[in-house]
Amino acid sequence: MKITRTKLSHLRNEEHYQLLTEFKGLVMIYKPEVLDIQALFATFLVLYGQEGEALNKIIKSVFTQQLSDADLLRDNTLYAFRKSIKGFIDHFVAEKRKAAASIQVVLDRYKQMEVKPYDQQTASANALLGELDGSLAPDIKTLNQEDWVVEIKRTNDEFDALMKSRDSQEAAKTALRMKQVRAEIDKCVISMIDRMDALILINGETVYTPFVNELNQRMTRFNTTLAIRKGRKTKDTKEEETPTK
Repeated sequence: MKITRTKLSHLRNEEHYQLLTEFKGLVMIYKPEVLDIQALFATFLVLYGQEGEALNKIIKSVFTQQLSDADLLRDNTLYAFRKSIKGFIDHFVAEKRKAAASIQVVLDRYKQMEVKPYDQQTASANALLGELDGSLAPDIKTLNQEDWVVEIKRTNDEFDALMKSRDSQEAAKTALRMKQVRAEIDKCVISMIDRMDALILINGETVYTPFVNELNQRMTRFNTTLAIRKGRKTKDTKEEETPTK
């Protein structure tokens, strides 16, 4: 028996908080001391409260949603660029393989960029762009990836301009805090799940079976939501790419 996992970082803010709420409720029913996660659960409760406060402020702020959307677009652009470069790693043309390998080395140095706080991510994106437009420019040209570099710069500049808006300071702090708290609480939840999985192996399933069964039902429900959303996104992309007659 193992606890089903879900990609917490892929959930929208409201979905994320709802899953945490259901997780908290189950732990309180089956008792953190019985599950042997008291210390981690105490940390979780603090972070859960912080996420709830941030979510309430986000819901009330239109600007914060704009900032979150701009950050997501920037993240997705970087992800798509990474994916595009990986597509050349095994290219049949040696020159393109070499160019892709050179770019990949640099991208690996920036692999944690998307999870950094907003200001740090902007700085990292600017540093990456400096390399893409500088020493890696010939490789970018070899792979015809100039448009991606332009798009990375555009989304980063647009986010930076929004972030610097005079009226944005408080909303930006809230959005940033949500991003940070989500990263922290995700680590805490994963640590609790890892611990319980380990304890099940060591001490047997008896104590954990009812809790795990109920939690797995909830995890499966959220996984289904993510799968449906991914399927819709894939379908939309294919329809956009299909040429009309």
